[in-house]
Amino acid sequence: MDKVEFGLFICKLRKEKNMTQKELADKLLVSDKAVSKWERGISYPDITLLEPLSLILDVSVTELVQGRKTDMDEKEDNVEKMMQETLTIGNEQRSAMKRTMLKLRIVTVSAFVLLVALECILLFLLGVDMERASVHMWTVEGIAVFLGIYFWIFAKEKIPVYYDENKISFYTDGIVKMNIPGIHFNNSNWPHIINALRIWSGTVMIGYPAVTFILDKLPISELMFLPIILVVVFSLFIPIYYTGKKYE
Repeated sequence: MDKVEFGLFICKLRKEKNMTQKELADKLLVSDKAVSKWERGISYPDITLLEPLSLILDVSVTELVQGRKTDMDEKEDNVEKMMQETLTIGNEQRSAMKRTMLKLRIVTVSAFVLLVALECILLFLLGVDMERASVHMWTVEGIAVFLGIYFWIFAKEKIPVYYDENKISFYTDGIVKMNIPGIHFNNSNWPHIINALRIWSGTVMIGYPAVTFILDKLPISELMFLPIILVVVFSLFIPIYYTGKKYE
């Protein structure tokens, strides 16, 4: 910003308003000598005075700093440019946030899987019959790990808009398919359903080895393992129904 050009611009605007240096100075609560120095290109006004000065002279702060008025097309171009820059910054921030959240989810589910592996080692060291336990444990853990990886990492946070416009109880994404009668998937309940299933998968992954340890100590037939597997697997429908209905 050139001092002389800036001063001449202020002087021109002041005269267009039929104001004296003293009148302009009084409005800004400064001395007329300060205004005189601005107009002669000797000094700049304090930065805190730019906004009130622009309002008094009926120009924008940008025009005041540039030392010239801009036409409507240029103003529109500037506004459009600012909007595009704002949208770009917003999109970049959202993308960065999504990448950060994805990394956190990957770390979380990886920690779950690692913990399951450590628990299995612990079961072996505690003398659990791993061959007998494999009848039920690997089935339950396999389902929990699969659903955990999908819902923690790959599941979309939003579903298509037509789910909001229609009552749809069926969800499909590649090999993952859900048909839940009585629940209508939409973008109101879907995020809550995903979070509920993340919690379910993590709880089962971490908690079921403890169930395996208890079952190993009980005098039960291997035929009883099937009902136990079914109970655990079908328990995942509880969070789906609860969150699906609550936030539908």
